[in-house]
Amino acid sequence: MNSANLNLGYYGVFAEEHWKRKQFHDDLVFIPNAREAASLTIDANSMVRNSVAAAQSSNVIPVATGSAFIAGSSVVGGVLGLPVGFSIMRDTAIRSKAAYDCGDTAGAVHQTVWGLGGAGYTGLSGLLAADGIASLQGAAISSSLIPGIATSGFLMAAGILGYSGYGLKETFQFKNGLKDAQDKGGERAAVDFLNRQISLTYGEIAGKDDDELAKALQKKWNALERRVGADCACKIREELPGLLREFDPEKAKGLILEVEKSNFKQRVKHITLFVIGLITIAAFLGILLTAGPLSPLLFAIGAVLWLAVDSSSLHNYIGEKCWAWHSKDQEEVPCQTIAQAS
Repeated sequence: MNSANLNLGYYGVFAEEHWKRKQFHDDLVFIPNAREAASLTIDANSMVRNSVAAAQSSNVIPVATGSAFIAGSSVVGGVLGLPVGFSIMRDTAIRSKAAYDCGDTAGAVHQTVWGLGGAGYTGLSGLLAADGIASLQGAAISSSLIPGIATSGFLMAAGILGYSGYGLKETFQFKNGLKDAQDKGGERAAVDFLNRQISLTYGEIAGKDDDELAKALQKKWNALERRVGADCACKIREELPGLLREFDPEKAKGLILEVEKSNFKQRVKHITLFVIGLITIAAFLGILLTAGPLSPLLFAIGAVLWLAVDSSSLHNYIGEKCWAWHSKDQEEVPCQTIAQAS
């Protein structure tokens, strides 16, 4: 490796922007533990409510008993869903603006699409709560709310599908790029590939002031986070400069394996979200086309899958198990918890 290239793209601006990036993520999510707890409560509540609704539609339980429970559960789910939905919209607005400010159009659009899904979820939560309250008071208004519920549901599903679909494209492209580099030149070439994801070339540096360099770095780091997650991207920025100064094949191999693992777990997340999006569309179509148990069953299945996304511990556990199955012969590396989509 040419020693003249070792520190290319690593300078005062890099260190300052790295610190800003870490601070940005630390400050981003508002009361994350409470938000996760609320999301898990919503998922479990939805799973039970829709299971009861499916049983009621199949005449397994009395209509009166099922309706009373469904109404109360709808109020709980809707009331909890409103702040969660607003927090998703807040976070995506902040992320979209940050991406736009550094010239990352793809990142801004990606976050905006997720934000639209959050807007659909917020609207759906409000309508669900209104329907539940009205039902508890003896006023059945579900039929009048169906158009609004369906519109909000389809908007949410479109946001989920758009976000996860683009995420899959990004993660697969990164996987193929890293693999090609490693196949052609081993660990050293793979490290060079990772270096291009976090630092700037001579051409990217030439003629730019510090502000322009900072934006160029943040744009690259946005793309890398979409491909390997924020935690792994931070680890690459912190460990790669030292590895370039003193190349160690074993350390390089360990870092590459960890990057592959984080990229794989990002793909698992996006595949799960994509399946949820498809199930959501099918469920809301079912609301419009049939009054049978199909829609509530699909919503119950979707709620189970949401648990795998919203629970950080369950999400990480599933990712670890999938990775172990995917790479039985590869050396195990420390666990990497992928940041939640929201």
